[in-house]
Amino acid sequence: MKTIQYFTKNVYGRDLEYVVNPDDAKFIANLTGRKTLEPRDRLNIEGLSGGTVQFEQTMQPRSTNAA
Repeated sequence: MKTIQYFTKNVYGRDLEYVVNPDDAKFIANLTGRKTLEPRDRLNIEGLSGGTVQFEQTMQPRSTNAA
């Protein structure tokens, strides 16, 4: 089972979800065409993986280049 951690960041009044691990973030960006996640992305990835991929919300890391 794989757990992908993500955090929510408020950017100009919008809550955006970013993946913590850079390798996972690159993989998801290739799938979605975006740097950010949406709830439907998480549901689709979990469904396609047959439940072997799960998402876990965490606190925003102290230093991040996500914007």
